[in-house]
Amino acid sequence: MPESDRQSAYLHAALARIAPFDQIPAEDLRSVAEQSHIKHCPAGTIILDPDMGPPEAFYVILSGQVHGLTPDKQAKTVWTLSEGDSF
Repeated sequence: MPESDRQSAYLHAALARIAPFDQIPAEDLRSVAEQSHIKHCPAGTIILDPDMGPPEAFYVILSGQVHGLTPDKQAKTVWTLSEGDSF
């Protein structure tokens, strides 16, 4: 099975367990999975920042956590998202 097919199958199965994707008909969810991409972000990666402009993607966390930090030098965590959350 080609890598793109494996990734689509993995995304389809993962998204099928997460609201609101768990309410989407299988054929439509398969289409969403085929158009989606996995992005691995090592700890400390900045995913979104006001200086980056408007977001160009919708993110669903499949594993790990994402922390929202204050914009000052202290960078204190103000919120945390984890598996199944989206932004």
